[in-house]
Amino acid sequence: MKKHAAPNLKAIAEGLGPVEVKVAHSASEWRQAKAALGREHGLGAGREAGDRLCQLVKQDGKLVAVLVWCAAAWHLQARDETVGWDAVTRSKRLKLVVQLRRFLVLEATRRPNLASQCLGAGLRELVGQWESQHGYRPLLAESFSDPESHAGTVYKATNWVLAGLTKGYSQDHTDFYVPNERPKKLWLKELAPHACVLMCARELPAACQGPPFCRPMPGGCPAVWPWMARVSATDVVA
Repeated sequence: MKKHAAPNLKAIAEGLGPVEVKVAHSASEWRQAKAALGREHGLGAGREAGDRLCQLVKQDGKLVAVLVWCAAAWHLQARDETVGWDAVTRSKRLKLVVQLRRFLVLEATRRPNLASQCLGAGLRELVGQWESQHGYRPLLAESFSDPESHAGTVYKATNWVLAGLTKGYSQDHTDFYVPNERPKKLWLKELAPHACVLMCARELPAACQGPPFCRPMPGGCPAVWPWMARVSATDVVA
């Protein structure tokens, strides 16, 4: 049975309808999302690596939030220890981890609890939407927050687990990692029951097995598997 979000009493009092999560398929929808991120997100629109998905959260036909998902970071000690896989298994199955690259609730629509309502709605639709777009079901989500500026309240409200801190490195233009002295909080969210056990199992569920080759993305952009992607944990979603 499909789960539904708890009603937002303030939204009901204001006569607002439920939030709906739509995938950005067209170039114009991606431009709308990128423009909003560029205007209002502290880190800008950013760049995605590997397979990607953009969720547009709307209420009464109006855009209220944007979530951008993409390939996971190549190596995160706290994540890899939580999953329990070795380097070989990680290299083969890292695609089953998706990263919340950007999350923005538009300034004009902000109200108490809307961020957790939008993130929760996005998570409920993520696996099915990702499978429809990329042909396989992810098992784990990762995200980051800056402990100096964010308490991670929205992650706690949507049942993410704080796995630990990153090592405080960022990637420069030469593809080398340099210390930045700003470790980030690493948050993990299982997208299926016993996700970590499944990722280490001898055989993956059939729905989690995807083609092992590069595939074109909508709009003609080439995609690479996550283990080819270069994603910096310092470019966080907040």
